[in-house]
Amino acid sequence: SNERTSDNARHTNVSGGSAKQLIGMSEQEQKVQTQTFKLIYFNIGGRALATRLAFAVGNIKFTDERIEFGSWPALKPTTPFGCIPVLEVDGVPLAQSNAMLRYVGRMANLYPEDPFQAAKCDEALYALYDAGAPLSPTFRMKGEEQKKAREALLDGPLVKTIEAIEKGLQANGGEWLAGDSMSVADLSCFCFVRWLQSGKIDHIPPTLYDHLPGINALVKKVGTNAAVAKWIDEHETKKK
Repeated sequence: SNERTSDNARHTNVSGGSAKQLIGMSEQEQKVQTQTFKLIYFNIGGRALATRLAFAVGNIKFTDERIEFGSWPALKPTTPFGCIPVLEVDGVPLAQSNAMLRYVGRMANLYPEDPFQAAKCDEALYALYDAGAPLSPTFRMKGEEQKKAREALLDGPLVKTIEAIEKGLQANGGEWLAGDSMSVADLSCFCFVRWLQSGKIDHIPPTLYDHLPGINALVKKVGTNAAVAKWIDEHETKKK
């Protein structure tokens, strides 16, 4: 991959297919190889990481544009809903992180074809969003107020929702959250749980999911996927 660093952004072009590889591909696969994708977000994992990983697992070329927080106010009014990530597909913006994740997942064979399993995949994505949503306002709090708010979440959705996802995982055979192979739901769960277990969020103990063997096994399995591990090492890990 070639990297180009500028004052306000970091672009990473991740290689996809060449003209030689287009032979023998379906029309849809050829289209994917010839489209341009630009994912715009901050230089953190956040709401863009699962989509970056889906591109990596699918070996789909995209531009990973990371903006500085300081340049966000000027960019904000140009985005569809005043928020990022935004995925530009041949220059046309697509917003909402789960919409772009499912879209890339379909191209990368990370979204179930069976309608019910696709719905189970969506169920997990919506549940993960619900689990994390109440945490967002706590980042604007300080001191005791933040501590109390986060401790309340540990007795609420932050843990209870992931316990429910664990039950769903076990009901699906304990291997994957939907269908019989890795999907964007597994990528999203990996990103969320990994972040919560990082020890980097004050008053959120990294042990909060230690009682969920299925979730921990899933996170380990996704994290050791070759494409996922390579992407995290090369693009999401601060080098000393």
